[in-house]
Amino acid sequence: MKSSYKLLEKFLGEAPLLIDTANKQFNGLSGNQINWKPSEEKWSIGECIEHLAVTHKLYNSQIIELQLLFEDSDEGSFKFKHTFSGRMILKYVDPNSTTRIKTLKLFKPSMRQINANIIRYFCEEVETMISFAEKLHGADLTKLKISSPVTKLLRMNVGDALLINLYHDKRHLNQAEKIINESKFPK
Repeated sequence: MKSSYKLLEKFLGEAPLLIDTANKQFNGLSGNQINWKPSEEKWSIGECIEHLAVTHKLYNSQIIELQLLFEDSDEGSFKFKHTFSGRMILKYVDPNSTTRIKTLKLFKPSMRQINANIIRYFCEEVETMISFAEKLHGADLTKLKISSPVTKLLRMNVGDALLINLYHDKRHLNQAEKIINESKFPK
């Protein structure tokens, strides 16, 4: 990204599509369908979506606290620069990446029967992040910093956090969509 403004426009343009995808693809699925797994090693649709909702909740709790730390400005043309940790994480969560990484315990789904309401919960968490992002117009996304939910030692800027969630959501929504196309998926 070249500027905070362009990064924000990318996020605000694409994040609502995540909600649309989740609603169109997964709303109306039965509990059996949401919890069906292609194999013991793979996640169900519900586990994919719960993982995303948990991740958003962890990031949202920190990002929302930043609202008190910035003043809206009319400039909005701040140059954007990724942090080292943000750039690393973005490589792993990129929807086009074929690299598989083990999910840390903090982000793991509960591995229980998941209620169909998980779709609504995920959408609400994405809406919370969108609502915050809309208030960031004019802010320098490089200077607003948060810690990774994993460890306070791993710092990133808000621009990185927005893109990480956007890419991560796309990656796991794609994963969940593939489950529907499995030959043994319950109809």
